[in-house]
Amino acid sequence: MTDGVSRCLELHAPDYVREVSMPRLTSRNPEELWTSGQWMTERSGGSDISGTETIAYPDDSKTYTIKGFKWFSSATDCDITLLLAKTPGSDKVSLFWARVKNEDGSLNGVRIIRLKDKFGTKAVPTAELELVGMKGAVMIGKEGEGVKAISEVLNITRVHCAMGCITNMKRGFEIVKVSHYI
Repeated sequence: MTDGVSRCLELHAPDYVREVSMPRLTSRNPEELWTSGQWMTERSGGSDISGTETIAYPDDSKTYTIKGFKWFSSATDCDITLLLAKTPGSDKVSLFWARVKNEDGSLNGVRIIRLKDKFGTKAVPTAELELVGMKGAVMIGKEGEGVKAISEVLNITRVHCAMGCITNMKRGFEIVKVSHYI
Protein backbone atom coordinates (compact mmCIF):
# COMPACT_ATOMS: atom_id res chain seq x y z
CA MET A 1 0.00 0.00 0.00
CA THR A 2 2.85 2.38 0.80
CA ASP A 3 4.21 1.86 -2.72
CA GLY A 4 0.82 2.72 -4.21
CA VAL A 5 0.46 5.78 -1.99
CA SER A 6 3.93 6.95 -3.05
CA ARG A 7 2.91 6.74 -6.71
CA CYS A 8 -0.39 8.50 -6.06
CA LEU A 9 1.38 11.35 -4.26
CA GLU A 10 4.01 11.56 -6.98
CA LEU A 11 1.27 12.08 -9.59
CA HIS A 12 -1.35 14.11 -7.73
CA ALA A 13 -0.06 15.72 -4.51
CA PRO A 14 0.88 19.36 -4.02
CA ASP A 15 4.60 20.05 -3.67
CA TYR A 16 4.43 20.41 0.12
CA VAL A 17 2.97 16.92 0.62
CA ARG A 18 5.46 15.34 -1.80
CA GLU A 19 8.40 17.06 -0.09
CA VAL A 20 7.27 15.91 3.36
CA SER A 21 6.17 12.39 2.41
CA MET A 22 8.27 10.98 -0.41
CA PRO A 23 11.64 10.79 1.39
CA ARG A 24 9.96 9.02 4.33
CA LEU A 25 7.81 6.65 2.24
CA THR A 26 10.77 5.55 0.11
CA SER A 27 13.49 5.50 2.80
CA ARG A 28 15.52 2.35 3.37
CA ASN A 29 16.29 3.44 6.91
CA PRO A 30 13.73 1.85 9.27
CA GLU A 31 14.12 4.78 11.69
CA GLU A 32 12.89 7.23 9.03
CA LEU A 33 10.40 5.04 7.13
CA TRP A 34 6.72 5.90 7.10
CA THR A 35 3.97 3.46 6.28
CA SER A 36 0.68 4.44 4.74
CA GLY A 37 -2.88 3.26 4.76
CA GLN A 38 -5.93 3.94 2.66
CA TRP A 39 -9.30 4.53 4.25
CA MET A 40 -12.22 4.43 1.86
CA THR A 41 -15.00 2.13 3.04
CA GLU A 42 -17.87 3.35 5.20
CA ARG A 43 -20.88 1.79 6.90
CA SER A 44 -23.12 2.73 3.98
CA GLY A 45 -21.65 -0.01 1.83
CA GLY A 46 -18.57 -1.76 0.50
CA SER A 47 -17.20 -0.39 -2.71
CA ASP A 48 -20.10 2.02 -3.31
CA ILE A 49 -18.50 5.16 -1.96
CA SER A 50 -21.24 7.45 -3.26
CA GLY A 51 -22.81 7.25 0.19
CA THR A 52 -19.69 8.59 1.90
CA GLU A 53 -20.64 10.46 5.05
CA THR A 54 -17.15 11.64 5.97
CA ILE A 55 -16.78 15.40 5.49
CA ALA A 56 -13.59 17.45 5.07
CA TYR A 57 -14.17 20.94 6.46
CA PRO A 58 -11.83 23.65 5.13
CA ASP A 59 -9.64 25.35 7.72
CA ASP A 60 -8.28 28.90 7.49
CA SER A 61 -5.27 27.68 5.52
CA LYS A 62 -5.12 25.14 2.70
CA THR A 63 -5.83 22.27 5.07
CA TYR A 64 -8.98 20.51 6.17
CA THR A 65 -10.40 18.99 9.35
CA ILE A 66 -12.04 15.65 8.71
CA LYS A 67 -15.01 14.20 10.57
CA GLY A 68 -16.77 10.94 9.86
CA PHE A 69 -16.59 7.18 10.18
CA LYS A 70 -14.50 4.63 8.30
CA TRP A 71 -15.88 1.11 8.58
CA PHE A 72 -12.79 -0.59 7.15
CA SER A 73 -9.44 1.15 7.46
CA SER A 74 -6.42 -0.58 5.95
CA ALA A 75 -3.19 -0.28 7.96
CA THR A 76 -4.75 1.46 10.94
CA ASP A 77 -1.36 1.89 12.65
CA CYS A 78 0.22 3.72 9.69
CA ASP A 79 2.00 7.06 9.84
CA ILE A 80 -0.03 8.74 7.09
CA THR A 81 -3.19 7.84 5.24
CA LEU A 82 -5.06 8.67 2.10
CA LEU A 83 -8.78 8.84 2.71
CA LEU A 84 -11.92 9.75 0.85
CA ALA A 85 -14.29 12.47 2.06
CA LYS A 86 -16.75 14.96 0.67
CA THR A 87 -16.36 18.69 1.05
CA PRO A 88 -19.36 20.67 2.37
CA GLY A 89 -22.01 21.04 -0.31
CA SER A 90 -20.45 18.48 -2.67
CA ASP A 91 -21.95 15.13 -3.59
CA LYS A 92 -18.63 13.82 -4.97
CA VAL A 93 -15.70 12.49 -2.96
CA SER A 94 -12.24 13.97 -2.91
CA LEU A 95 -8.96 12.41 -1.79
CA PHE A 96 -7.09 13.68 1.28
CA TRP A 97 -3.66 13.06 2.79
CA ALA A 98 -3.36 13.23 6.57
CA ARG A 99 -0.95 12.39 9.37
CA VAL A 100 -2.44 9.70 11.60
CA LYS A 101 -0.47 10.76 14.68
CA ASN A 102 0.44 14.11 16.15
CA GLU A 103 4.05 15.05 16.91
CA ASP A 104 3.65 13.76 20.50
CA GLY A 105 2.50 10.33 19.24
CA SER A 106 -1.18 10.79 20.12
CA LEU A 107 -3.78 10.04 17.47
CA ASN A 108 -4.74 12.98 15.24
CA GLY A 109 -8.50 13.11 15.75
CA VAL A 110 -8.87 9.36 15.30
CA ARG A 111 -10.90 7.19 17.67
CA ILE A 112 -10.52 3.43 17.21
CA ILE A 113 -13.94 1.82 17.62
CA ARG A 114 -12.78 -1.78 17.22
CA LEU A 115 -10.19 -3.89 15.46
CA LYS A 116 -11.53 -6.25 12.80
CA ASP A 117 -11.20 -9.99 13.36
CA LYS A 118 -9.92 -10.93 9.93
CA PHE A 119 -8.54 -13.95 8.17
CA GLY A 120 -5.79 -12.15 6.24
CA THR A 121 -2.65 -10.38 7.36
CA LYS A 122 -3.11 -9.79 11.07
CA ALA A 123 0.15 -7.83 11.34
CA VAL A 124 -1.53 -5.02 9.38
CA PRO A 125 -4.46 -4.08 11.62
CA THR A 126 -7.79 -3.15 10.12
CA ALA A 127 -10.31 -1.24 12.21
CA GLU A 128 -13.49 0.75 12.39
CA LEU A 129 -12.53 4.37 13.02
CA GLU A 130 -14.36 7.48 14.02
CA LEU A 131 -12.69 10.63 12.74
CA VAL A 132 -13.49 13.23 15.38
CA GLY A 133 -11.51 16.15 13.99
CA MET A 134 -8.49 14.89 12.05
CA LYS A 135 -6.52 18.11 11.51
CA GLY A 136 -4.11 19.18 8.79
CA ALA A 137 -5.54 17.09 5.95
CA VAL A 138 -4.51 18.18 2.45
CA MET A 139 -6.54 17.58 -0.71
CA ILE A 140 -4.79 15.36 -3.22
CA GLY A 141 -5.73 15.88 -6.85
CA LYS A 142 -8.83 17.75 -7.93
CA GLU A 143 -11.94 18.25 -5.84
CA GLY A 144 -14.55 15.60 -6.60
CA GLU A 145 -12.04 13.28 -8.31
CA GLY A 146 -11.00 11.26 -5.27
CA VAL A 147 -11.79 7.86 -6.75
CA LYS A 148 -9.78 8.63 -9.86
CA ALA A 149 -6.77 9.70 -7.78
CA ILE A 150 -6.88 6.82 -5.28
CA SER A 151 -7.12 4.28 -8.11
CA GLU A 152 -3.32 4.58 -8.35
CA VAL A 153 -3.09 3.04 -4.89
CA LEU A 154 -5.60 0.31 -5.66
CA ASN A 155 -3.98 -0.68 -8.95
CA ILE A 156 -0.48 -0.96 -7.49
CA THR A 157 -1.63 -2.91 -4.43
CA ARG A 158 -3.47 -5.33 -6.74
CA VAL A 159 -0.28 -5.89 -8.75
CA HIS A 160 1.68 -6.52 -5.53
CA CYS A 161 -1.02 -8.93 -4.35
CA ALA A 162 -0.98 -10.85 -7.64
CA MET A 163 2.81 -11.08 -7.61
CA GLY A 164 2.77 -12.33 -4.01
CA CYS A 165 0.19 -15.00 -4.85
CA ILE A 166 2.18 -16.20 -7.85
CA THR A 167 5.46 -16.36 -5.96
CA ASN A 168 3.88 -18.19 -3.02
CA MET A 169 2.24 -20.66 -5.39
CA LYS A 170 5.59 -21.22 -7.15
CA ARG A 171 7.26 -21.81 -3.77
CA GLY A 172 4.53 -24.29 -2.83
CA PHE A 173 5.01 -26.22 -6.09
CA GLU A 174 8.77 -26.36 -5.49
CA ILE A 175 8.25 -27.76 -1.98
CA VAL A 176 5.85 -30.40 -3.28
CA LYS A 177 8.21 -31.30 -6.14
CA VAL A 178 11.17 -31.76 -3.79
CA SER A 179 9.21 -33.66 -1.15
CA HIS A 180 7.80 -35.98 -3.81
CA TYR A 181 11.28 -37.40 -4.41
CA ILE A 182 12.16 -37.83 -0.71
